[in-house]
Amino acid sequence: LRSVSVYRPAYYHETNSAVVKPRCRIGEDGGLEWVRLTERDATELKREVETGAILERLLRTDYWVRRLPRAYERSALYWSSTMRMLDSVRENSGRDPCGYYLDAQSEPYRVSRAILKRFHEDALRNGAGRVVVLFFPDEAALYALSAGQARCWSGFLRDLSGEGVESLDLTDVLLEAFRAIGPRALFADNHYSARGNAIVAEAIRRRLFP
Repeated sequence: LRSVSVYRPAYYHETNSAVVKPRCRIGEDGGLEWVRLTERDATELKREVETGAILERLLRTDYWVRRLPRAYERSALYWSSTMRMLDSVRENSGRDPCGYYLDAQSEPYRVSRAILKRFHEDALRNGAGRVVVLFFPDEAALYALSAGQARCWSGFLRDLSGEGVESLDLTDVLLEAFRAIGPRALFADNHYSARGNAIVAEAIRRRLFP
């Protein structure tokens, strides 16, 4: 979902960092094109945020702002607490990646697939002997799988395979460890712990050097 974000607070509301980054989008020819930054430095970014001038550009370039513009435009509808609550529910539910993995026509899906395909092609063209895209499940995904939910990203990985892009889904080995030793042993501050990374490294070794 980050691949279609330009302005971090629009993607992640709990952040304390107002930063911007470039991103790719699908151009009219169906290929990738850059959405570049216009801010020259932090001072200019700060001024644009404080004056609200940044919004005009974000309404054209940031997926999350364009998805619900009234939440950022100080809509008169926001005098209604009910409207604010409904939009908050929609915003939070819209951050569930499974909804995008299951919609091959969504912008996050199409952009992410195109980036990985382009990376695969560029790496091989620049001398890589083999390119493997790794899929890292997060803690929430492992909890969901343990509760019986299906892997919503399987179709995405099959789609990559159909384009000739090899992938390695690390879910199996991490889910096994998740059930055996628990999430505290596998994760540290939303990232893999040393033990979790060791499990990942071994899975990669087995794929590359069977």
